Amino acid sequence: MTAPRARRRVIQIRAADTGAAVPGTARWRAAHLLDAPHRLLFFAAALLWSAIAVWWAAVMAASPLGWTLPWAVAPAPAHALLMTLGFMPLFIAGFLFTAGPTWLRLAAPSVPSARTLRWPALSIVIGWGVLLPGLHLDARLAVAGLVAVALGWSALSGRFAGLVRISRADDRLHAKGLAIATVVIVLALWLAALALALEHVTLLRVATCLALWGGLASVFALAGHRLTPFFHPSIARRFETGLLGPVLAGLWLRGAADLAALWSWPWPMPLHVLLAVVHGLLGGMLLVTAFDASLARARRAPMVRLLHAGFVWLGVSFVLESLSQAVLAAGRPTGLGLAPLHALSLGFMATTLLAMASRVAAGQHGRTIAIDRTVLLMHVLLQGVTVLRLLVALWPSAPSGLLLSASFGFAALALAWTRRHAAWFGRPRADALS
Repeated sequence: MTAPRARRRVIQIRAADTGAAVPGTARWRAAHLLDAPHRLLFFAAALLWSAIAVWWAAVMAASPLGWTLPWAVAPAPAHALLMTLGFMPLFIAGFLFTAGPTWLRLAAPSVPSARTLRWPALSIVIGWGVLLPGLHLDARLAVAGLVAVALGWSALSGRFAGLVRISRADDRLHAKGLAIATVVIVLALWLAALALALEHVTLLRVATCLALWGGLASVFALAGHRLTPFFHPSIARRFETGLLGPVLAGLWLRGAADLAALWSWPWPMPLHVLLAVVHGLLGGMLLVTAFDASLARARRAPMVRLLHAGFVWLGVSFVLESLSQAVLAAGRPTGLGLAPLHALSLGFMATTLLAMASRVAAGQHGRTIAIDRTVLLMHVLLQGVTVLRLLVALWPSAPSGLLLSASFGFAALALAWTRRHAAWFGRPRADALS
């Protein structure tokens, strides 16, 4: 008799284990966008992000190239409107309808499917697609587009508020706060549409200010408090909600100051001093918290490192706001310009968005490695863009190439993220391909 042949052991390696897709195993199909809410809403958000970023890079390149662009809406408020309300809200919606039901202890059929969200999402995408050319050609076109966006967001906000209302979860603090923030975004959109219809630039600035401070920034603070350890340092253990209350109060104070400055300026020196002290104390506390020794182990995880960078930028933005108020108190009329704002928007919000959106996209697509080399390179690019934008704000005589480089870097980041993740959203889960 011959000896039995040894059985060959075959070990299969799944795509999910390496973080890479299996090439050529499935065609991209639009129908897969309806497999889950995050697929549909992240895909729509990514398209808008790319379109808006490329548009602004083209606007920045127009002057050096000698192009004269027509404008039906002033460029500065148009930029603020699109960068505030253009793409971030849809990313937020994708997160709300993915993580929100888990927080609220809800399951099907109570949770809206992607199919039921497709019309609001389509209304939002079409609306911004109409508004973009309207900014240059006819303000009435921009108004029509923004009305479509507001209608779509009203529907999404109403759906999420409905989930919060029917939930019986014990802890609904964050969900309730997020629901209120989405209502603020809806109000800001309708106010912006009215401002465009009336050709009222100040009212448009009010709308974007309301959306930024009362809507988007509040959402990121609430999400950060729920999902990261940095809002719960050892120095704040005596407070049940950690640093959430002080951070929200600081953000709303900055928003209130921005609104007040639209009608009343300049301010008396003591008021600037008071704001400098308040924001300086909060910024210092956030930076101390960011490097709390008790959180050293948590900061080693790749995902947490990215979120940590965003939290550091939050502290930096408050410190810069404090310095800006001090400079204003000293008699310099412009303070530090837009540096504190971009430290918040690009540094804190965009960094946090990049980390969280990449994590949700990878995890929901069956990939166990969410923060890989590609995401880290995108993160580094975003940090470079943020630093460039701050240099431009802090250096009034900076070469025009710095701002142009920042706009092109932001566009490259948007296109890279969209190219990678849009391919995932239209295909089955990676672990289903193995």
